[in-house]
Amino acid sequence: MEPMRVLSFLVAAAFPLLLSSVASAQTPAAPAPRAAKKEKEKKPEGPVANLLGFEAIPGGGSRLYVELTKGTTVTQHETAGQIVFVLEGVQIRTGNTENSLELYYHNTPVLRAKLRRAKPDRKAKKKERDAELTIELKTNSKPTHRLVDGQKGVVRLEIDFPEESREAPPGGTPPKKS
Repeated sequence: MEPMRVLSFLVAAAFPLLLSSVASAQTPAAPAPRAAKKEKEKKPEGPVANLLGFEAIPGGGSRLYVELTKGTTVTQHETAGQIVFVLEGVQIRTGNTENSLELYYHNTPVLRAKLRRAKPDRKAKKKERDAELTIELKTNSKPTHRLVDGQKGVVRLEIDFPEESREAPPGGTPPKKS
């Protein structure tokens, strides 16, 4: 009889623990407020620039491109030796996207390209910020640009430069960044 009493004591002691573990497994924990805030930050409402790239195109030309999650309005401004494309309402989520694309040694009229967050216009009363693609040129060139729908919902801003009749760059180091 003694072993039966020990067994019933163990069952009586373990039963509440078993019930509490089953009850906690069935009721989901409420999400922490910080997790909900991070979740909201991860899903931007407007377009996001994910990649700045360069490629040679058939026929001897070259292309700069920016991969976006959605289409946007693009405006172009030209100054001496520089072209700036403003991508309206575009966000940049990763720091690597803002690194310069150095093209000194490539057969293209582009010296370097840099995508960055535009400084907010204090006069404009819009909340979203724009992104700017600044292109420094080696030679005067008139590019064309267009938005192209890609695979899996990606939209590409493609900036095409015509073929340049220029020889290979001289040896040495590229010019310093301005």
